Amino acid sequence: MRILHTSDWHLGRTFHGLTLHAEHAAFIDHIEQIVRDEMIDAVLLSGDVYDRSLPPVESVELLNDAMERLSALTHVVLTPGNHDSATRLGFGHRLFTDRVHVQPSITDVAQAIELPDRDGNIGAVVYALPYLDPDVARAPLASVLFERQMESSQEPLPRSHQAVMGGALRLVGTDLSTRSQSWSRRIPVIAMAHAFVTGGEVTDSERDIRVGGVDSVSSSLFTTLGYSERPDRCPGLDYVALGHLHRPQILDEGAFAFSSSSERDEERRPALVYSGSALPFSFSEAAHQKSNVVIDTESGTWETITTPFDHRIERVSMSMDECESGAFDYLKDAWLDVTLTGERVPGAVSRLKHRFPHMLSFSYAQAAEPQRQSIAITRASDPLEVSGDFLSTMTGTTPTDNHLTILRQAYEASLSAGRSN
Repeated sequence: MRILHTSDWHLGRTFHGLTLHAEHAAFIDHIEQIVRDEMIDAVLLSGDVYDRSLPPVESVELLNDAMERLSALTHVVLTPGNHDSATRLGFGHRLFTDRVHVQPSITDVAQAIELPDRDGNIGAVVYALPYLDPDVARAPLASVLFERQMESSQEPLPRSHQAVMGGALRLVGTDLSTRSQSWSRRIPVIAMAHAFVTGGEVTDSERDIRVGGVDSVSSSLFTTLGYSERPDRCPGLDYVALGHLHRPQILDEGAFAFSSSSERDEERRPALVYSGSALPFSFSEAAHQKSNVVIDTESGTWETITTPFDHRIERVSMSMDECESGAFDYLKDAWLDVTLTGERVPGAVSRLKHRFPHMLSFSYAQAAEPQRQSIAITRASDPLEVSGDFLSTMTGTTPTDNHLTILRQAYEASLSAGRSN
């Protein structure tokens, strides 16, 4: 089979106030072209389909059009991410055709999707895990584990991403152990997951998913399927189609992926791959080349296909003299984040805008002040570090562990209040 891994479309997103609807429409045209050119048998969309739980009408129409066009050509599997409303994205999913699979339910994480190859046989098995918010998932996952006699208590799982992802993968491992007993050949097994896996590189545009001070899960969970060792008779995962981080990156190339052996291989570990976001959503992604991943289960390999994007995005520092000298005129059509160096001058923004009509972000370079400590705050700043620095500056004392705990709890409460199911 040939499978396309994509994620983090964020339909409805803007870029510093500019709508990206046309760019998203062009991206979906690109995805359709990949499906045609590469003879794709299935598309996996690993979360954050929309940018928010109540997406704009035009974004809903765009997704509807995308699903109609793609499902006419191939199978599509999509899961909600931390930006999506799982309930709204999954509305009517049991009524969909067998060409479109939406997995919004926490308790159905071990419900395997068997994708057919071109001969009508099982070509790959996919476990489509939605985003697992610990505050939402810990109780229902515990109930399922208890019902299946995998836990002696219905007490909610610990409040952490590691615990809920581990619980979900234990359910996957149990189902896979049973399911694989009937296989006469090794069938590729893929998991979809929307999570921050340790070792991934972040950008400025991901939403913080911190709970209990921790936002990541260990990569080893996907090798052991939530256990200290992978269960007996369980062949393990071959590839994990990750979503959430917007920078395309390979965390682990895996070992013995898609081998034909039907035996359990102790050394087998899955490839862990982030396809990255559909489009750049922040200036921190200016240097990233967006792409999607095409997996070939027959050869056990994958390749990336670059996503075209019509706009140049740049971060640049310049003085007003440099601006007006024409030294940066080659950037006049680019989307710019400009840092102005030197002395502050009257009318700086309008003068820059005249030269660079697509300047979307502007700031002055901070002058060194040896007598005073300054704290630069950007979108990439850790809110807890900023809060701690502010407390230290205002009180003249170092925050205690109790102070930091209160700040963390308040911050995570505000995050939780902003999430939607």
